[in-house]
Amino acid sequence: MALVGCQSYENKSLYEVSVGKIFSIYISTNSCCYYCWLNRADVRHVQVVDTVVVESAPELCEGCNTKLSLIFKAISPGIDTIQFVNPTATASCDPKQFKSEIYVIQVTQ
Repeated sequence: MALVGCQSYENKSLYEVSVGKIFSIYISTNSCCYYCWLNRADVRHVQVVDTVVVESAPELCEGCNTKLSLIFKAISPGIDTIQFVNPTATASCDPKQFKSEIYVIQVTQ
């Protein structure tokens, strides 16, 4: 997924990082859509250490996107898969209703 604005924020399908490494996964959200992290409880080798707004929507602009950086830290060797869905405001986080975004993180010593 690529998010385009003044700067480009690109995610990779595979992240290969070592323990202690910091990396970001970017998401875009607005008043009508949000992200659900479906398998957060299953993720064991990385943790979110911060969430930063990297590009704000214009003020009073309903439906305009805000881009966020989920900042992760690799904490132990192993492989995690992060699965997001991006439902509309009134929908549930059902992965059968929306296409999943999947990111694989391979953490080495």
